[in-house]
Amino acid sequence: MKLKKGVKLAGIQPEIVAIFLPIEHIAHEFGIELIITSVNDSNHSENSLHYTGYAIDIRIRELYSYNIRIDFRNAIAEEIGNEFDVVLESDHIHIEFDPKNT
Repeated sequence: MKLKKGVKLAGIQPEIVAIFLPIEHIAHEFGIELIITSVNDSNHSENSLHYTGYAIDIRIRELYSYNIRIDFRNAIAEEIGNEFDVVLESDHIHIEFDPKNT
């Protein structure tokens, strides 16, 4: 696992840290290195969970096919469970800890 230059881990929440190893394992299975491109840095929407340390973005540019990106996103979502939202964006996957009260 690598951090994009400038990414800061200060304030990251334990629920997010706990998913690093499973996501890294999945990235390895897909033949890419896990690179975290944003934690609580950068500019995000006003109510973004990035600012509270409950969200990360990971790089997907090494996954050239849209179908492979979908498969990667689905593998992550299945592995880390339903307390997390895993969203495929145009150039990254956004992951946030957002448990739903059911």
